Amino acid sequence: MANNERTSVKPSRHRVALSAAVGAVAAVAFLLFGRGSAPALDPVGNWSAAGETLEILQDGRIGAATVAESFCVGSQTEFGTPRPYAGTWKLAHRNDSEPGMYVTLDGYFGLGKPCTTYLEFVEKDGEFVLSPTADRPVRIPFRRVSG
Repeated sequence: MANNERTSVKPSRHRVALSAAVGAVAAVAFLLFGRGSAPALDPVGNWSAAGETLEILQDGRIGAATVAESFCVGSQTEFGTPRPYAGTWKLAHRNDSEPGMYVTLDGYFGLGKPCTTYLEFVEKDGEFVLSPTADRPVRIPFRRVSG
């Protein structure tokens, strides 16, 4: 056989079928458990938690938010009188949390000083709630009231 000639090796049908099956399983696993993609959940609507409210608008704005002082300071319990804010939201998926969204409230820490916090989608009692991340487990989650 000359050096320029190549031999053709055809994979067996079993090897091709096995490769296709492994690829299909990997694709399904990525879709079900893959990290880094935004969730297919729709947060648009009105949410409430123990006197606090969030109005999540379709265009990425927070229509109205009334939250306690503890909303952005990492406290495990609510404190302070809820105050109104405007802001924005964006779907996200942090590696250390469930799929969720970043909420940014304008002027939370004073003029020109916004607060950004992460709320994750968690199934609780058969419904999805917006819950502060696991580092603040005592905080009451937001439940959808309309939308």
